[in-house]
Amino acid sequence: MKEIILREAILSHSNLCTPAIQNGHEVCAYVRLKLKFVDSKIKQ
Repeated sequence: MKEIILREAILSHSNLCTPAIQNGHEVCAYVRLKLKFVDSKIKQ
């Protein structure tokens, strides 16, 4: 259940991030975040 709550929190707040500005232009980047849960704890 905690995995679902964490996933929903990340997805619902991801739009709050603002892109970086480089040489007067917005710079976009994509990040893939992989989470592994073991015994209800996040592992690397």
